[in-house]
Amino acid sequence: MQNIETVRCSIAHDHYPRPLDFFASFQIFQATDARDKVFSLYSLFNSSSLAVLQLEPDYELYAIQVYTQAALDCTAAEGNLDVLSFGGQDCLSAHTKFPTWVPDWAYQG
Repeated sequence: MQNIETVRCSIAHDHYPRPLDFFASFQIFQATDARDKVFSLYSLFNSSSLAVLQLEPDYELYAIQVYTQAALDCTAAEGNLDVLSFGGQDCLSAHTKFPTWVPDWAYQG
């Protein structure tokens, strides 16, 4: 609840967290469909971030495609490689299909 309230107050005062901060803050939350978490957070990004983002809600895409494009969009919107610090392989079999640099935003670690 604290994460949601912090973001709500920030947006109410026209201070938008960067896209990567949204993903990191909401990683602990679950979604029925792993793609929903990414698609829903895109609706909260500010207009300057949205101007460079490529991902549109499309449930024909696999979760790995959605997460990969979200990582690329974070890089484009923020102009840095900070998203790489959230990637990396671990021992979970579900992650063997992920490129090592793509974060799994559904991971409940």
